[in-house]
Amino acid sequence: MLGCVDCHTRDLGGKRFIDSEAGRLAASNLTHGAGGVGDVYADVDWVRAIRHGVRPTGKPLLVMPSAEFRNISDTDLGHIIAYIKSVPPVDRVPVALQIGLLFRGLFVAGQVPLVSAELIDHTAPVVAQPPSVSVEYGQYLVASCTGCHQANFAGGPLPGQTEDSPPAANLTPAGRLSRWTEADFIQTIRSGVRADGTPINNAKYALASLRPVQG
Repeated sequence: MLGCVDCHTRDLGGKRFIDSEAGRLAASNLTHGAGGVGDVYADVDWVRAIRHGVRPTGKPLLVMPSAEFRNISDTDLGHIIAYIKSVPPVDRVPVALQIGLLFRGLFVAGQVPLVSAELIDHTAPVVAQPPSVSVEYGQYLVASCTGCHQANFAGGPLPGQTEDSPPAANLTPAGRLSRWTEADFIQTIRSGVRADGTPINNAKYALASLRPVQG
């Protein structure tokens, strides 16, 4: 699901992923349970939230990386929405978001894009990319990877990460993936376990959506 579970968890009930002096950030409960938005959002609201980073009220969503999802095809977006609506209800009331002085300062300085809606051309048409073994379709699929690995896939430190959080991997030929085979890469993507047998802890990359967008 394009990395949705990293913030919203596998049950889509959401979670708190940072609570410090910098602020308190949490992902929404997407289900029909108590505290969830499943019974509130119509299909048009899901489209607006995922593609545009905007709430049904018209206010922007905070920390929602909609800039990565802007060009999802209508078909794929429809599948995603259908899946979200099918998930069993989870009773989990999200905590209130709180943006501390550190995040506010980084936002004003353009270092942390808390409001993805401001980065999107909302009038641009969505051009469907037919599935194929091609660079163009590959570019379409990896749009959600840029949150961690940057637009140039060189990786690097993530905003707000702690000392025990490793930087996002360099996926270019300059990184260690240059030693991987195609089978190694496929195994890692599908299993979350690197070619050397070490697991990837996606929880450490929860703040990936706060990485400044590379122009």
